[in-house]
Amino acid sequence: MVASKRTGRGRVILNFWKQFVVKMGFLDLFCAASMPVLKVLIVTALGSFLALDY
Repeated sequence: MVASKRTGRGRVILNFWKQFVVKMGFLDLFCAASMPVLKVLIVTALGSFLALDY
């Protein structure tokens, strides 16, 4: 048995993740989930800049 060859269980998990990324559009989900965080950071930076009275 070669150590680098995937076992049955590892192959099933790998196939699941490949299907998840393709079907669910992982990148689209990641972008949608990170937008609120990005907006909060932008508002915080803008508020901090305005509060400095520069």
